[in-house]
Amino acid sequence: MDVRVVPTKTHALLDYTTAPALAAVPTLLRLEPGTLAALGPRAAGVGGTVMGALSNHELAVRRVIPMRAHLLAEGVGGVILAAAPWLDRSARKGTRYWLPHALVGLSDVALALTTKLRPQSRRERLKGFLAAAPRPVTVAVPAVLLLALGGVALSRRRGGDGPPADQAPRDEGGLPQVVEGGEV
Repeated sequence: MDVRVVPTKTHALLDYTTAPALAAVPTLLRLEPGTLAALGPRAAGVGGTVMGALSNHELAVRRVIPMRAHLLAEGVGGVILAAAPWLDRSARKGTRYWLPHALVGLSDVALALTTKLRPQSRRERLKGFLAAAPRPVTVAVPAVLLLALGGVALSRRRGGDGPPADQAPRDEGGLPQVVEGGEV
């Protein structure tokens, strides 16, 4: 059984939302500056943002870091983040000093273990979309598109049903002339 079920695109979205929030946690929770409980989330947030932008996934700015290395670093970082409040004994100061670290750290480890190792190609994404779509949709959508494109092509070939809007007769004010039965 393959446990790597999280697509790299979903992982990237989670990284891009979690990392900046993680960097803001010490300020939001008013953690004592200079402790590992305050420095750990900031370092993980900044590092996660940079690493996410440079990793091999669909939302990367530049694909430099292989996904396997990204996941390894995220798993190790998650363990360190979860342990940080206990390493400098700031966990004794209250729940706000250790609970966010433990939750985010453990979720980082879980995400690192369950994320796929390579991003989907465009062909694989399209194949997955078509496979997941109900059968009438997979037949009806291409058929409607073909009919619409065919109708446009026939209309152009025959010259359409009158002059194009930019060539319609206009009055002195530049507005299309209106005749009995509608617009010309």
